[in-house]
Amino acid sequence: MKKMFLKCKRAWLSAMAFVVMFVVSMEVLADVPLRRPISPERPLWIVHIDTWNTPDPERIIEMVPEDIRPYVVFSLSLSATDATCHDGFAVCDSWLKACAQKRVWSMVQCASGGHSRFSDHDLSVYEDYFRKYPNFIGWNFAEQFWGFGEEGTPSFLERLSLFGDILKICHRYGGYLVVSFTQAYYSADMMPIAYMKRNPEVNRLLTEHPEHFICCEKYTMQNGFFDIESNCLGAWLGGYAGQYGIRFDACGWSTDDGNPATEDDQEREPFVKASGAMPIMEHVMLTGQTVIDGPETIPVEVSREISTATTADGYTRRRWGWYPHFVNINIDEFRKILDGTVRILTRREVIDRTKICIRNDKSTGTFDDYLTPATLFDGLYRPECDRDGATYGNSWLENKWWLKSSGRYPTIPQVYDLLDEEAQRLQVVNVSEYDQRWPKVEDKVNELNRLFPEEYTGDIYAAHAENTWMTYNPYQYQDKTVNGVRSRHISTQRAKGNIPFLYNTAESISLDFSPYAMAVMKEFTDSVMLYMTNYRNSKVSNEVFIEDDNATDTIRIYGASTQPEITWKDRADHRESEVKQEWKDGVLTLTVSHNGPVELGIKCSGNATERLTEWTPARIEVPEAPSVYTGTLQYEAENFDYKDIAACRGNAYYNGHRGYQGQGFVEFGTNKSAAIRDTVTVLRKGTYTMTVRYQAPTSGVTMQLLVNGRRYPLTFRKTGEVWTEVAKDVELEEGENAVILKFATTASPVFVDCIKIDRTDAQVYNFEDDEAATTATDPAATMLTVKDGEAGVVAIESGGTKNHALHAYVAGLAGMGQAILDMFPRDATDYSVSWKQIDGDAGILMRGGYLFKTDGLKVSISTTETKEDGGLAIVNTLGEGDRAEGMDWLRATLQGGKLYLDGSTDGVVWENLLALEDATFTVGGTRLCWDAVMTVDDITLYRSGMTVSQTDLEEISQTNGGTNRVVGSFDIGGDDLLDDVQVELEGEAFEISVDSLDGYTQTLAIDRATLEDGTVRIYVRLKPEMKIGDYEGVVSVATQYLDTRKVNLKGTVNPATYTTYYDFEEDAVTNGPTNPPASGVTRGTGNLCTAGVADYTDADVRKSQMLRIYGAPGINSTGVLNLDKFTRKSTDYSVTWRQVVTSAGSYKNGVLMRGDTLTVGSNSSGYTQGMMAGYYLNVYNDGATTQFRIYKSTASRSLNMFNSSSVALSAPVGKSIWYRASVSGTTKVTLKIEYSTDGENWNVGTVTTDEGGDFRQGATQFVWGLAASTNNFLIDDIAFEGITYDEGVVTGIMSAEESAVGVDYEEYYDVAGRRIRPGDVSKGVIIRRSHLTDGTVKVEKILKK
Repeated sequence: MKKMFLKCKRAWLSAMAFVVMFVVSMEVLADVPLRRPISPERPLWIVHIDTWNTPDPERIIEMVPEDIRPYVVFSLSLSATDATCHDGFAVCDSWLKACAQKRVWSMVQCASGGHSRFSDHDLSVYEDYFRKYPNFIGWNFAEQFWGFGEEGTPSFLERLSLFGDILKICHRYGGYLVVSFTQAYYSADMMPIAYMKRNPEVNRLLTEHPEHFICCEKYTMQNGFFDIESNCLGAWLGGYAGQYGIRFDACGWSTDDGNPATEDDQEREPFVKASGAMPIMEHVMLTGQTVIDGPETIPVEVSREISTATTADGYTRRRWGWYPHFVNINIDEFRKILDGTVRILTRREVIDRTKICIRNDKSTGTFDDYLTPATLFDGLYRPECDRDGATYGNSWLENKWWLKSSGRYPTIPQVYDLLDEEAQRLQVVNVSEYDQRWPKVEDKVNELNRLFPEEYTGDIYAAHAENTWMTYNPYQYQDKTVNGVRSRHISTQRAKGNIPFLYNTAESISLDFSPYAMAVMKEFTDSVMLYMTNYRNSKVSNEVFIEDDNATDTIRIYGASTQPEITWKDRADHRESEVKQEWKDGVLTLTVSHNGPVELGIKCSGNATERLTEWTPARIEVPEAPSVYTGTLQYEAENFDYKDIAACRGNAYYNGHRGYQGQGFVEFGTNKSAAIRDTVTVLRKGTYTMTVRYQAPTSGVTMQLLVNGRRYPLTFRKTGEVWTEVAKDVELEEGENAVILKFATTASPVFVDCIKIDRTDAQVYNFEDDEAATTATDPAATMLTVKDGEAGVVAIESGGTKNHALHAYVAGLAGMGQAILDMFPRDATDYSVSWKQIDGDAGILMRGGYLFKTDGLKVSISTTETKEDGGLAIVNTLGEGDRAEGMDWLRATLQGGKLYLDGSTDGVVWENLLALEDATFTVGGTRLCWDAVMTVDDITLYRSGMTVSQTDLEEISQTNGGTNRVVGSFDIGGDDLLDDVQVELEGEAFEISVDSLDGYTQTLAIDRATLEDGTVRIYVRLKPEMKIGDYEGVVSVATQYLDTRKVNLKGTVNPATYTTYYDFEEDAVTNGPTNPPASGVTRGTGNLCTAGVADYTDADVRKSQMLRIYGAPGINSTGVLNLDKFTRKSTDYSVTWRQVVTSAGSYKNGVLMRGDTLTVGSNSSGYTQGMMAGYYLNVYNDGATTQFRIYKSTASRSLNMFNSSSVALSAPVGKSIWYRASVSGTTKVTLKIEYSTDGENWNVGTVTTDEGGDFRQGATQFVWGLAASTNNFLIDDIAFEGITYDEGVVTGIMSAEESAVGVDYEEYYDVAGRRIRPGDVSKGVIIRRSHLTDGTVKVEKILKK
């Protein structure tokens, strides 16, 4: 039957049976349950498989203790450094397979800061991993505050737009976007509140579906810890994040001797490991954090590769191990969550405990809109020494502590808004009212003291949730400021405190903590439990650590009526502790000497009454494992055991041979005994294709592949530097299989990258590898679990072909037989299942509730329920239909709320029998069902899916006439599609093709077989005949039963590049200034500058007529000339000019670009008379150097400088120097000045950008002076090249001939006819009368916004 299946599948792929297509956008799909739900009952710990460690993912997974592993999500962490991870796809495509095979949850950390190993614009991979891997739950973006806008990185706003796209994908598949926030001052506009303020689409998505967003505080920077915590907590409590987490980072440690000359402070006084335990436990216990990420940095705080081992038969094996501090702090802390010692609070509980919040209601449009009030934490839990302002004079940056001085007050959250009724239980203090409400710190403290009464005394930190207390020594540093110099050293200070019991009937407990000690205490009526830890060590080498000496903590119980009973035990793996006890005068004293976690039980009680007696017990649920993975397996050669090879390249970045997968490869060398070995694991017995990826640079060689001792020869042909694959069909047993690769005869240099394992029928029950019988068996077949009834594999013959099938003998006591199809996902959502009905009637139960069933020639779709005895009962028949005689192939499909049942006589051409809508079940497993004897075969899963790499194409453009095209493109991918893909355009402006140069049309049909082999690129361009303007359109991508995908198009037809120039050769030569100074050149309005055309021969004997500058008597000694040949609606363009100075001195001149003709300087506004608002690009010659400066000119009396760069460039008397200023862009404007000493070879003087782009188009002026001492210079060859839209030309293009008509002067009027100045009216309509040099008058109405 296997051959029959393959034959049918090939035929099916070539058939076209497009039935019914439903258009459903990605954002209106029914909610898909989260793949791996997170809650206080099911916390999540992100453990990193980090490229820094060149790890073997399988070994890292196996290192995690079995009791913890179900709660762990393994993050495949890709470094921002090329040398550590040069190819994110090569790493993740391999490692995700390893995680999927191990059935552990996984995500990908693709980015640190702006640097990402995946595209911010191609969305294919972000969706593809969800479709390929049932264990994949989402994307992790770390430290989203740095590296944006650098070469090769997106801007922050582009990254935020990507987050919007990823959130939509996560909603489609039940996944998560994890973002860690790190810098709260310089990057305050990148904190969670900014997500809502700066991107409306992200705001909408987080408002409607916050469950997909995990907001994590991260401790990378050495400041702003309380700000970061407050912002992230506020995102969760406000309702914009589904979960809240912590990513502790030892990089935040900041010992400092106060001397800027010494830079090794943190090496001499390194991070104290115990100090990282407190914030994790505190925040999980008191602020509801359900997600723990890390800690960082992974290669220093979590795991590392250790020395290799040698096996008994001489192979070398790579090894990895946890750091002892990770074992003694992080693993043991998490176990205290799992055993219920620490209960994670619900969001409602955290809100009720927190009581108050700060709402950021500022909207001034400035950076201040994002800043935390400077004194928010002062007087509450911020240590006094942490806010004296000695170093920075800046409250935000002075926050160097993450430990809190007091537990009296909860963490104060900052929110963008409060979305739901739970959030609205919080009292609100608006940022705009902060200074009025709390003008002094004491005012705030007094108000909060009334909200939060004192519950303990002393200088320890202590806070509780019900009967559980979090306590610690809060002295993070020995922190002093002397003579204005702040220093921080490792603390040696003890802390003491007394806590009156709330539940225990004794009086109180006092704690005397050594530095960096913490304890979690649980009170009960007649006992107290303490979990104490203080683990510290010192590194000797990567594998050797010395534990610190035991430190002593003292506990005293007051008011016990009888001597308490003590039990205790060491936890984790550290030096033995010692506990001494003394009972004297009714006081129990415990002296605990330890370096690591210790658990104490104190059975004690007293005579106190009116104690609390109720608390909420912790409830922990073990998360379900991911569904089985049936896709390609991949084993990286660098993780194999090896012997006698030349080298194992764990990270091959510096070893050449790029294009490898994973992180490296094995170099076999020329030793004939060289070999590599591994164990591969498969789900079921059968024939598999084993593919070896290799390079044989110099010659071919015969290799020997041994699988469970059976030899398979492999021929490696000569490849040069190209990675090549060779495949062999092999027989594998269910479970583990031994694989060895070695030379067969002679040796030759070979590089082996990986081994891949595939099975053509990976998602098919064809029963060919099962043993046939004549009675029911248990199990009935491989990976098929009968829940009710009896079944087994039988041998059948049909049409002369013998094969195996599944036969059901008995339906079972419940009346309907059931068999779980264990090979199919247990959490399936959108998928299809087909089967061949050989005899009797059967049905397929999908999503755990929809039953697609045959009954003779009748078919039906029903909803079901599981009865108490486990039996299956039909609740409601949604629809019934008929199938034709011989229609033995059935196919059931679920897609969102759509249900389809199709039939076929050959498994190739299908006919729809039923199409319904229902939303009862959204996710669940798949079962085979029967109510009488029946036989079925070829039960096949189709996880039909389609990806489109872009949701928006916005850079499509061409020049008027169809030239200078910028063609957009996107990729379509698909697996298990039920029909071909139809690509259609909506709108008349664009056209599409699969060839970038030819074949453009309005519709395309993509053969689904083509998509089985990879993606298809669709090219989009504007039609050649489109006129100047902006256009929008939509491409729809659709296939049978899948949601239609849409790509939004934006394109622009630009005017052709326009050029014109001044060479002054046709102007009359004068011996002095003239007005106008030259043809097409006028003085700026109200500016009395002087200039005129003169003959001049420069030092290179270049004779020409040039414009000589004489004087600039205006305000700021600045002259302004209007270059009227250059139109007043110029957009992206450059201006080039040649300058010659005639005497030594300081010269400042340049061009104002995109000048705003409505904002012109006068005697009372602007930098000088006649100078427009716009971008001013200035050249400042001063002796041996030249400064290039870029300014923004406004109505202000001063210019706003963007930047300034100095170049070793002199302006010799009589020597020509060329300059070129350019402007381009809209929302992000690029401004640049270049210079040349020969007019041909150009150098950059300076370049900058204006985010937001205040000026989009305008006029051009030549401006000089700016209080410079000299005016003795000439200019010539002023050339314009670029794009311009002229007000008076219909085409939007002004020709060189038309541009000769300039503006003599202008007058402005309001709508009542009164003469005004342009600046007199800020909004509304004004009228401009332009008196042109040809004697005509041009009248325009202008709307000022």
